[in-house]
Amino acid sequence: MRSVAVGGALCALISSCTSDSSSPSTTTPGATPATTTTSAPPTTSIVPISGDLSVFEETTVGIVTFSQVPLATRWTTAIIDCVTEGGGKIDARDLGSDLSRLPGVLSAWNTLGRSAVFVIGADLTDQTDALAPLVEAETPIVTWNAGVPQLGVSLDSDHYNDGRLAARAVLSRLPNGGTVLLVTASNPALDLRAKGVRDVLTEVAGIRLVEGGDPNGFTDASAKTAAAALLAAEPTANAIIAGFGLTGVQAAAAVIEASSSAFVVSINGDPDELAAVRAGGPLVATVSNAQEAGGWAACQIAASMIGGEPSPVTAGSVLLGESVVVDSTNVEAQTTPEALRARSFYVSTS
Repeated sequence: MRSVAVGGALCALISSCTSDSSSPSTTTPGATPATTTTSAPPTTSIVPISGDLSVFEETTVGIVTFSQVPLATRWTTAIIDCVTEGGGKIDARDLGSDLSRLPGVLSAWNTLGRSAVFVIGADLTDQTDALAPLVEAETPIVTWNAGVPQLGVSLDSDHYNDGRLAARAVLSRLPNGGTVLLVTASNPALDLRAKGVRDVLTEVAGIRLVEGGDPNGFTDASAKTAAAALLAAEPTANAIIAGFGLTGVQAAAAVIEASSSAFVVSINGDPDELAAVRAGGPLVATVSNAQEAGGWAACQIAASMIGGEPSPVTAGSVLLGESVVVDSTNVEAQTTPEALRARSFYVSTS
C-alpha cells in the first residue's frame, strides 16, 4: 500500500468552493475545472476520419484479438458492424494468451488476401517481419492497444488523460477534501492512468491519496480483495478511483459490504460500469473511453486506405480517442450508439 500526502490548489480544480473554513482557499489561475467531462487536452490536433464502406463489398477482413485485453468485444463489435454494413465478411481469430501464434495468423491472412487486418491488444512492436508481407501487399493494418508498430495505423485510449479525468470527477464531489483510494492492477496502460490521477491530485490541498492493489489483479476476486483491503485499512475514506472497469464494479461491491460511505469513480465505460451508474449505487461515474468509436474509426481508416488514401497519421504516431465522464446526469445521452460513435480522435502535438 502506498500513501501519498499531497498539496496544492483544490478550488482551481473544481467548479466552485464553499465558504466553510475547512475548504482550502489557495487557487491556481487558469487551471482546468474538475467539471470538464471530455478528453482533448489542449496540446492535441483533431484528426478527421472518413471512408467509403462500399470498398468492403465481397471482401473479407481479419480481426485478431489477444484474450488478455479485457472486453475487446467493444472494439471488435464496432468493426464487425461497420464492415458488414459495407457488405464485407469477417475472419476473426483469438490468440488466447499465446502471442506466438500471431505470425502464423498474419501469414495466413496474407495468403488468403484479406482486404484489411485489425489487431486488438496483441503487441506488434517486435512483429515487423510478420507484418512485412501484408505491408508489401498494401493491406491496411489498423491496431488498438497494440504497441506502436511502424507498419500500421495505431489507435488507443488516452490513458494518461483518462486518469486525470477520473481524478477531476472525484474532486468535483469533494469540495472540502478528503481521502482518496486508488485501486488498480499494473500494465503500461493502467500505469499511465495512475500517473494521470497522481498528477492531478498532487496539486490539491486537503486531499490524501492512498494507493493499493494487486499488480496482476485482473479477476473479480483479486480486484474485490484489493479494494476491500484498502477500505479496511482506510475505513473513513471518501472516494475510490478504480483503474479499470472490473475493479470499479468490484470496488463498489466492497464499499457496500463494508458499509462504507465512499463513492467510486472508474475508468473504461464498460457495460457493467454503466449498469452500476444507472443503478445509483456507490459507483457514481466512469470515464468512458472510445472503444466503440475506435472500432468505427479503424474500419473507416481501413476503407479509406483500400480506396487509395494514405494513413491519416505518420508512422509511429497514435490516434487517441476522446473520453467522456459518464454519471447519472448524462449516462443515457452518452451511451446511445450515435454518441458512442461520435467521439473524436486526436494526436499529441506536445
